[in-house]
Amino acid sequence: MKQGLSSALRARNAAVLVLEVLLFANEFVGIFLLFAAVLLAPSHWNLGLGWTVAPLAALVIANTWALAWLVKAGYFIWLFGRWPLEQDPPDLNQAEGHNVLAAATAFDQGQFSKAAALLMRLPADRRSTGHWLALGRSSALCGELDESRVALKNAGIPWKIGRLMADRRAFGFNRGPYFDATMPGRIDHVPVFSLVVLVLVLGCAAMTGFFYSRLRGLESLAPSFDATAFQQETRGRLTLYYHDPDFRDHAAAVAQDALDHDLDFLGMPAGTFGPGTIKLYLCDSEAEYRRRSPNHPAWEAACADPPATAVYVYRLPDKDHIFFEVVLAHELAHLCYYRMAGASPDDWLNEGLADYLGYHFGLDRAGIPRQAWLQDHYFQGLRSKAMPFSSFFNTDPRLLPADDVATFYQQGFSVVYVLIEDYGREPFLKFLRECSDRKNVDTALASSFPTIPNIDALSAVWGLFFMRPLLAPPSPRPGTDSES
Repeated sequence: MKQGLSSALRARNAAVLVLEVLLFANEFVGIFLLFAAVLLAPSHWNLGLGWTVAPLAALVIANTWALAWLVKAGYFIWLFGRWPLEQDPPDLNQAEGHNVLAAATAFDQGQFSKAAALLMRLPADRRSTGHWLALGRSSALCGELDESRVALKNAGIPWKIGRLMADRRAFGFNRGPYFDATMPGRIDHVPVFSLVVLVLVLGCAAMTGFFYSRLRGLESLAPSFDATAFQQETRGRLTLYYHDPDFRDHAAAVAQDALDHDLDFLGMPAGTFGPGTIKLYLCDSEAEYRRRSPNHPAWEAACADPPATAVYVYRLPDKDHIFFEVVLAHELAHLCYYRMAGASPDDWLNEGLADYLGYHFGLDRAGIPRQAWLQDHYFQGLRSKAMPFSSFFNTDPRLLPADDVATFYQQGFSVVYVLIEDYGREPFLKFLRECSDRKNVDTALASSFPTIPNIDALSAVWGLFFMRPLLAPPSPRPGTDSES
């Protein structure tokens, strides 16, 4: 009988230890993933990271509860579970040995009053530490706190710790794998709880796999646009990375003209970028571009990396040749803006100016009346779905739903268009410099446009823009067959 009890306790101790180790590891991984999601979600909401915060938080809470339960169980088993694993004193007579064995059986069956009575038959000077522990536990769970205090003191256990047993029972928390009448049955529940832990571990593993795939998409463009994957050639201010020579020649010619156009409009010297400074990566298809830049949203037609002085584009169908020119001038405008204003936090201004320069270059190059075409094809309907100006000036387009991104770009473009077309290029360039220096839109507006003292005034001026009649019949959309 004693050997059976010892084996059960050893098995339970081993099971609890394994579960605790698994849960500690699981808890660490869960907390790491939760913090990773919380940190990454605001700037990469379009990847779906924001929706992982809630399930990860629930997983961490479940882990914390299970871990606390097991730590508590392990603590009590370690502290009070030494008996009947301890060897009895060798000088016990046969009757005393039978009493100890009967007490162990009664205790394991939850008959704590019987266990205490049997242990009390042993002379005090012949009780081992394990006997005193068992007597203290049994007395406490029977509500005999004074007897329990004395017994635990003789076992070397502080009474404050011993009181935990009584407190558990007083508050009704008398369920668990220790100290109650269901103790033997609780050992059978260890496999069930192991299954719960396994599910939690697998859940964390699944989350880890999900995050790993997402985090791989957040790596910089450099590895996916490795120069060794392209042929390379330097032409003027461009270093071209390409596969197809014909696409290289066409893109290089357009890029040189677009760069001259953007620099001239912004009043920047032609030598702002030295020979081979701008890295232009040319993908042969959209599929290649998406494969090389998986972290970029599907609505993006190209990408600029101003700190690296790099632009990434892909070949468009021949019918979209004007749109390709618009896109290339747009991305090069980001490099110019970065050289002029640095890392500006004003995305609306950065994107709006790039759109303005892109369409200015592409439409003028094709001989298409800009205002008529833009009002008919680009700005039409914007006023009915425009974003409130109070939030528009502080919005990061990467955090917007895909359906609202186009509105943000159109609105930024239209605001820049009004400021330049109605008030002139020089006041606008002054506004750019003021925004760069002061980082305050209201202050920059007031100092650059006397009739626009703040954002509210700009909103009113912008609203009038949509009431103007077209100056000429709208032209066909650039890139259509009629324009090819």
